[in-house]
Amino acid sequence: MKSRNSIRLDNIKLHPAPSDPVKQSWVSNDDPLRQLSAALAGDSLPGRNQPMTPCITGASGIGKTTLALHCAARILHKPVYIIQCTAATVPDDILVTCRQYKKHTGYLASPLLTALLTGGVAVLDNANFLDETIWSLLLPLFDGRNFMQSPFSNSKITPHRDFRIITTANDTLSLYNIPEYIYSLLTPKIPVPQPKENEIYEILKANVMQAEDELVDYIINFMKKPPVVASIRDSINILRYSLKLINQEKYKIKDAVNTSIRLNPHLKYKQVKEEFYQLINK
Repeated sequence: MKSRNSIRLDNIKLHPAPSDPVKQSWVSNDDPLRQLSAALAGDSLPGRNQPMTPCITGASGIGKTTLALHCAARILHKPVYIIQCTAATVPDDILVTCRQYKKHTGYLASPLLTALLTGGVAVLDNANFLDETIWSLLLPLFDGRNFMQSPFSNSKITPHRDFRIITTANDTLSLYNIPEYIYSLLTPKIPVPQPKENEIYEILKANVMQAEDELVDYIINFMKKPPVVASIRDSINILRYSLKLINQEKYKIKDAVNTSIRLNPHLKYKQVKEEFYQLINK
């Protein structure tokens, strides 16, 4: 979706961040989608608008971000702004970046600030990697005060009434990187479960529509065999590459899938990580 040419904050002109295109669709269990949609709905009482601040949890690559984007763009019909969270995220990344040009100074609004001022949906993706300094800036959005401090003055920024915020977090040990006082405010916690076999089939076919059923079935059966540990994202990528090997290099299905998996050695590392988490959580 197109963004505005400019927005203003404390009488200062800001260049808004562009919204993110949403290409994927949520193809799986409807329960998480319905739960998320309900959490983001405004209050039905007249004159009130109290959406919640949901946190989508689940294993890496299971579809947390896809769920958030689908709900925002296709259920709520709002522009989406993704904030890719890392340990290197700094306050400017969630507020305003100053750029010096030859004849003037430009101010670039972050995706989060753009969503907050214009009524979009901000998705804090992999929020468990954020530093506590960032969480302290975001705290008033979560604890009921419903504002952010302006980067230009002591004034408080009141969010647009259509503003929504979704966080996603890997359901692993790293989840505990989120401070407890923040994690308790991210409600509800919406888990994304492992999809059933028939749902995996639908997901793979939706993402790689040209793949034949025989290839999809072969990958699903292979992924069920230990010690393979593959996420939905892994399975989609393996299917895509297998299809390329078959179409471009005339590989047979078995050889294509085996080659695709062999060239994804991180699958083995994931198995080691899972065993490590199980060991330390006993």
